[in-house]
Amino acid sequence: MKKIIYILFIIGLISCNDFLDEEPVSFLSSDQFYQTEDDAIAATNAVYQPLATNGYYGQQFFIQVELKTEYSLGRGSHQPSGVYNLDQTNLSRIAGIWRLAYLSINRANAIMERVPAMESVNDDLKNRLVAEAKFVRALNYYNLVRLWGAVPLQEEEVSEIVDFAFPRMPEDDIYALIIEDLKVAEQGLKLRSEQMTPTDLFRATKGAAQTLLADVYLNRGLYSEAMQKAGEVIASGEYSLEQDIYEVYDVENDTHSEDVYSIKFARTDGFGSSMAVYTHNANAGYSSSGYRTILGNTQSFLSDWDAADLRRNLNLYSTHEDSAFLTASEPILYKKYIDSESQGNHGNDFPVFRYPDALYIYAEADIRANGSLSTEGLEYINMVHRRAYGKTVDVADPETDFPTGLSAEEYLDIIFLERAKEFLLEDKHWFDMLRYNKVEELLDESGFTYSNTLLLWPIPQEEIDNNEAISQDDQNPGY
Repeated sequence: MKKIIYILFIIGLISCNDFLDEEPVSFLSSDQFYQTEDDAIAATNAVYQPLATNGYYGQQFFIQVELKTEYSLGRGSHQPSGVYNLDQTNLSRIAGIWRLAYLSINRANAIMERVPAMESVNDDLKNRLVAEAKFVRALNYYNLVRLWGAVPLQEEEVSEIVDFAFPRMPEDDIYALIIEDLKVAEQGLKLRSEQMTPTDLFRATKGAAQTLLADVYLNRGLYSEAMQKAGEVIASGEYSLEQDIYEVYDVENDTHSEDVYSIKFARTDGFGSSMAVYTHNANAGYSSSGYRTILGNTQSFLSDWDAADLRRNLNLYSTHEDSAFLTASEPILYKKYIDSESQGNHGNDFPVFRYPDALYIYAEADIRANGSLSTEGLEYINMVHRRAYGKTVDVADPETDFPTGLSAEEYLDIIFLERAKEFLLEDKHWFDMLRYNKVEELLDESGFTYSNTLLLWPIPQEEIDNNEAISQDDQNPGY
């Protein structure tokens, strides 16, 4: 089913396929395009399209962010990223992420400007499409501001290249727009249960906007707001933990009960992901081929991960059945994303947010807002921990439940490590390291040399060359 559910989505993009790889000035800027309801839907579909490419979530964003963590090393041409020594090849890859994020932003801006004026589209559909565009714009800016710091703030469609002059804006301004967008998106988007038809699975939902907003609040230190918003996701009844964690990552599953928002991929040329091929050994049978681009670092928690934790076997090659593919130079390989049936176009979806995000955000925000962990917050982290050990998620278990009465710092440390295990290879841990102020500590412990330069990526040279409002003086320190 994975190979066919996106057919209508793909057809919706074909009508504007000639524009997909062009500069923003060429993309659907003609008023002649925005005529019918189908035009509006196709243009909104195309807002998502840059996310689902190998230059973004399908490969490079996944790889480059994971290689910023202390537990991952790079191999081959990605080796410099894994040791925080960016070369021209990886600088180009990072620049590609920037370019695709702004391409998606520009398309979102076009929706916000053009769809409300379309007389052929009813108000309910207009509100939903604008809400989707605002969600995607917020997600892109959230990625940009966390990885580059102050970035250009583009709120209007760029329809002429002469319009391209956007200065870097303070991070507070970027976050203000993100929060504003998500508040609007939350109101205009449908619940998951109202929208989960096969051809709508790639779309943002109300729960996705609420979870992203909760995550933004948490990382901005707005803990009460984060707790409230995560609590709304939990109380909605729209999501639940899968008892079998393997169901979450089964490539044959189009969605699952804890899928809040994921980037959808299909075994179709041009619509597949590369996560499986970039993590596996070619001969292990978990992928059509294997580059072993991302390797586990032995100087991290991966080396002493409890074998009874089911997430270990889900994420890592086992020292038992998979030992033939582990070597002294590559002692830890990742196994999370498996798809052996497709040839280069893998159907593994990228999980941007899962239900455990809401549970962990609530618990961490609870501690940071109130100085202690409530009974409710403790239950939320215990639920995920029980599932990790094969226990019934909603039944107390003295063998796996974390004890009561610990200090706030002890509970925060538990959540930090549990998030690392639960969200391995899901682009969460680097941002957790930043939020917990653990970057220098963990890199030093894991054999890397820390520098403040590591905290941000460099502004792409092509942006400096083409954006009239940015010069080399605006570059991030150290580049």
